[in-house]
Amino acid sequence: MIRFSMPIVSAVLCLTMIATSSACDDQTPDTMDDDGRAAGHAAPNNIAIEAAAITEDLRLAGNDDLAAAERVLGVLFVYQKNGSTCAPAATRIALSARLSANALPSESLLAQRMGTDIDRPGHSGSGTPSVNNVVPVLNQYSTGGLHQSFFINTDNYRAQTQPLAERVRIAIDGHHALVANIHGTGTDVRGGKHTYANGHYIALIGYRDQGNSIDVLIADPSGPTKGGQYWMSVSNLAYWIASRGYVAWFPDCTRCR
Repeated sequence: MIRFSMPIVSAVLCLTMIATSSACDDQTPDTMDDDGRAAGHAAPNNIAIEAAAITEDLRLAGNDDLAAAERVLGVLFVYQKNGSTCAPAATRIALSARLSANALPSESLLAQRMGTDIDRPGHSGSGTPSVNNVVPVLNQYSTGGLHQSFFINTDNYRAQTQPLAERVRIAIDGHHALVANIHGTGTDVRGGKHTYANGHYIALIGYRDQGNSIDVLIADPSGPTKGGQYWMSVSNLAYWIASRGYVAWFPDCTRCR
């Protein structure tokens, strides 16, 4: 996998907002504990990663050509291990675009660092409070640039679709996946419905040009029933994120806001 060298920048403080988030919906059991490498054109449409495939590496060619209309990052995909750890699982997928399997922190360690309230006997976890909890973790493992959280208002999500598309392009072109907190139902490019009534976290690992817009490739750690990889238009994604937020990467903070 091609690695990009990033400029080292001085620490810059960017303003963040607080968004409401909640526990993950309908997740996989604790027995899902093996990683599988997914990359490139693994899911050109709505192709879910089967549960059995997680037990072996899926080494598929990525596309790191900056001139290409479609760019997809190679990631180490795995379904979340706990009903409330979608944020740590999505963050781990995002980090795997730049870190080797041996360097990746565990889902449980990420959950501790994010303050994730996990499911345990006699207790239903409330999950990760906000994408703001994800930002410092991503920055901790980044050797250049800066991650920043953004929030989409439900009333004017259409006006925030183009900024989302631009931030997806910048991050993916810089070889950084994004993490988003979504809520409700999102519709993929094939008409598939993905519903998370209590909220959920996903990784954004690629994009492809669609004239004046883009489609975004989603890595969804929820499980074989609703998760896997699927493409979604950026406008549908913005609607799905509305009332929640996402974390994007920039080479420096001059373009954060």
